[in-house]
Amino acid sequence: FNANLLPIRVFDDNGRSSTLVLQRAYARIIALCSSGAVPNLRVVNMSLGSYSESVNDAVLHQAIQLARTKYGVVTVCAGGNGQKSSDGTLAPRTDPCYPSDFEECVAVTALRADGANVYWSDYNEAKDISAPGEGIWSTYASSDDGYAAASGTSLSAPMVAGAFALLFAAVPNATVDEACSAIYATAVPVAVSYTHLRA
Repeated sequence: FNANLLPIRVFDDNGRSSTLVLQRAYARIIALCSSGAVPNLRVVNMSLGSYSESVNDAVLHQAIQLARTKYGVVTVCAGGNGQKSSDGTLAPRTDPCYPSDFEECVAVTALRADGANVYWSDYNEAKDISAPGEGIWSTYASSDDGYAAASGTSLSAPMVAGAFALLFAAVPNATVDEACSAIYATAVPVAVSYTHLRA
């Protein structure tokens, strides 16, 4: 459907990001939208997140709101991958993960191949939808051939972002609210699977 990708770097050479870097990224997105330099910029995917309250940043939140309400840009985010406890078990977290848990974002959790919830995938009332996130074949910088199987909500979020891109290609004038309603209407209840396994 001729969708274009616009990579915007939000990590340093050590793989770290910050609210300041994310603010700058959104400032760039908003500038591109407002100038018309990148027509039809409708979907942002963020396969990143933090439980730190510092990421619950008012400036970043306002930028995400502005992108959505003024420019029709939906922000799709990885919903979080749980936490390893002292005994080695991995369990989902229910506390907020940002930016996914901002109300204006689409927070994505992970599913197994059989459609059940992956046991480590976070959940709370802010999560919006799920997509496959276990054993996903993807590009991988540390692999000899550049590909590997990986797991995480960072693999789930791009699938949902891709669904939004297809929807906007089919219905270019759809609002973010209309697109969210259409995507959410396709969802079915998720089987819960919270068996904690040693990682």
